Amino acid sequence: MPQAAPASVVMEVVYQDDAGGVKDSTMWAVSDSSELASQWRRVTMANPSPPPAPRVNFQREMLLFVAAGPKKAGDRIHVDSVRVQNDVLSAFVTITEACPRLPVDVFPLEVVRVARARRADFRVTLAEGRCPS
Repeated sequence: MPQAAPASVVMEVVYQDDAGGVKDSTMWAVSDSSELASQWRRVTMANPSPPPAPRVNFQREMLLFVAAGPKKAGDRIHVDSVRVQNDVLSAFVTITEACPRLPVDVFPLEVVRVARARRADFRVTLAEGRCPS
């Protein structure tokens, strides 16, 4: 049976933070409301005024959580694009180190809304910011 060609997926960034709700470098998908409630508390716990969890139609959507782990101020994590093939979602993520790197610890995190898939895989690229010569 021929495999379907990968299809691009629309995504929406619903939350970004670097305050330290998640201190490890980790990536995961959330596909139900009870898991969202638990994970949302986890990722926003360092925020003194945490925003409410996003509304998600889990029949058609899921959320991807990507955390860079301990980094320096200015470093970022971002889901660049998402593709689906055979009901497996591939998220292409870049972790960018700022230039110059400031000596303050941060914990970059991003949450994006995507179409629901059976499984999510994450492909990570590390990039260095451009420093002036």
